[in-house]
Amino acid sequence: MDIKSKLPGPTCIFCQKTIDEVGGRRLVQTTKGIGYGVYDRQIGGGSKDRPFRSIKFPDVDSKYLVVWGQSWTTESMQRALKTLQDGKIPWFCQKCGYRQCSVCGEPINYPVASDVIYDDGHYYHCMIIPADLGCINPNCVKYRDMNKSFT
Repeated sequence: MDIKSKLPGPTCIFCQKTIDEVGGRRLVQTTKGIGYGVYDRQIGGGSKDRPFRSIKFPDVDSKYLVVWGQSWTTESMQRALKTLQDGKIPWFCQKCGYRQCSVCGEPINYPVASDVIYDDGHYYHCMIIPADLGCINPNCVKYRDMNKSFT
């Protein structure tokens, strides 16, 4: 099962909102310790801050959805599994992935240290950069329009 050849699912697997409702970008993994993968074995354990849990694909031998991070519930794991079974990629919004503005709580313009999935299914890793690129909220003091050049 090649999960990088599919399009994103319809909603955030945690809050169940669309990207249009939340804004920002769709995330599939962050360095804050939230993510998932498909493995051929069950994985558990991990640390207190980054526990691992597994759920088996029904009717598929030796395929497990393995999740890590404290945000996962049984329900969100089931939603992620169902999304994969439907041929889509599970994702979570920047709010659920803790990539939000420190002032207003809206998504930041550039979700540092995160893997992003776009509408067409391609992935991009947002590296850590030593600059605050602001947030998407035009009513916030940290707002920055990323469509304009910085001068």
